[in-house]
Amino acid sequence: MNEKLSLDRDFTRFLDDPTFPYKVTVCVGDKRILCSGALLAQQSSVLEKKFREDGGVLMFEELLDETNSNTDGIMECINYLHGANMRFSIETLPTVMKFSCIYGVDGLFEKAITWFENRLNNTKSVKNALNFLTVSNSLNSDHSARLKSVICKFIRLNKDLFGTLCAGLLDNSVTGKDILLIMNEKPVKSDVILTKWTELSEANASFIAKHHISIDFNDVFPNKEQLLSFIAILSTGATSNETWKYLIELQRSVLDPHNSKKCDMGIKDQTPEDVKAGTSNSAA
Repeated sequence: MNEKLSLDRDFTRFLDDPTFPYKVTVCVGDKRILCSGALLAQQSSVLEKKFREDGGVLMFEELLDETNSNTDGIMECINYLHGANMRFSIETLPTVMKFSCIYGVDGLFEKAITWFENRLNNTKSVKNALNFLTVSNSLNSDHSARLKSVICKFIRLNKDLFGTLCAGLLDNSVTGKDILLIMNEKPVKSDVILTKWTELSEANASFIAKHHISIDFNDVFPNKEQLLSFIAILSTGATSNETWKYLIELQRSVLDPHNSKKCDMGIKDQTPEDVKAGTSNSAA
């Protein structure tokens, strides 16, 4: 899918500006490209400010990764700003999205997200959905929310497919906030997804314990024994008294969500060993 920029043809603001760098050296990795300062400035005031301050040189230190592996995406954006077709691909799309976000290129993000939504719906790629959750966390709040909404919609419409494949694709690039987002969409096998992510690290277990109020555990784990076993897994991330407090609160709500007084009586003397074992005095 190609998208072409509609260029603003009014360049008169540059006519009486002797300090304006009409020729800009764009540095992308090891490439040095002579570009039109006027064309770049017309499409992005952020880029204009950047190359004015740097004496007609434009670098992308905010965007380049450590290995310069995303230079193709940057070049697509530079060509687009000079009027070329934007050739979207799933490989360069993260860079295009970040470029549009960081440099404020009007309309580019909407074109990119429209392409992504169509691609996601056509390919049903759970891997891409998870990868772009990670991308969303590198964008500003408005763009991040827009991208997350597309992914949430995909999960909602493909609960069986997403739930079946998600656990096998999880790694620590998926943040705690993103796992809460996934749980909120209630895919099938939510119990497997949540357990797999929690087991990836002690930090993950600690996060779930701290944010337990955000998850309907009785919905995720219809079987109480499974839930108690999950709470035992959470105990691996209990590295502070505060985390233990969250775990005890969670177990209290599981054992008797409708009778907190009864649970208080059973839980108050509970030890970390009880939680790890998935047992409680109130269950005796």
